[in-house]
Amino acid sequence: MDPAPLAPLSRAEPIAERVYRELRSALLRRAIVPGERLVEADLAHRLGVSRTPVREALARLQSEDMVEAHASGGLVARDVGAELEDIYGLRQVLEGYAARLAAARITAAEIERLEGLSRELRAAIEAGDHDRHVEINNAFHLAIARAARSTRLLKMIADLRAYFLTSEALNLYDRAALLRSHAQHEAIVRALHAGDGEAAERLVRAHFHDAMDIVLHGTVRQKET
Repeated sequence: MDPAPLAPLSRAEPIAERVYRELRSALLRRAIVPGERLVEADLAHRLGVSRTPVREALARLQSEDMVEAHASGGLVARDVGAELEDIYGLRQVLEGYAARLAAARITAAEIERLEGLSRELRAAIEAGDHDRHVEINNAFHLAIARAARSTRLLKMIADLRAYFLTSEALNLYDRAALLRSHAQHEAIVRALHAGDGEAAERLVRAHFHDAMDIVLHGTVRQKET
């Protein structure tokens, strides 16, 4: 069987970063299947690059536990999908707690930035721009984590973001689910603006619970009344 195609890379950004992003995406969408051997020369050929950035990307992915050493040598893809439920559960706890802390520590400038990011997210939804949506969504959640003013908590959250939303995962969202996710973002910002840590934590936990349902099961919970 021929290996799944990987997208040839453009030179618009540092090549090592592009290689990392493409391999990470391929692992998450299972274009590189669990257990598949990762051979530098083969991956370099498929991506149209030299072996050096591939080696760097694989080392980075190994540090994130997305690939692992094989008993007979070399690296193989891990079954990341089997861990996604645990990962989303951890994110509910960590990012929910970060939102609770942020409600008491966030600045007016940070609130303004979150409001701006929320507007940009809506624009990305209307434009159907999944890549932009992923970029802004990531910035939105990291901004909340930074506002918690906890270096250790921020690192723990950042370590889990390798398993976060991808452009491919957004294909699982219909328009109603995208708009519901956007409404949740707006509600989180309102809770932070009001300094309501309890509400902010609850809303963030619900947000990630819904994301987990969509990514793992293709479903969305009915809105609670």
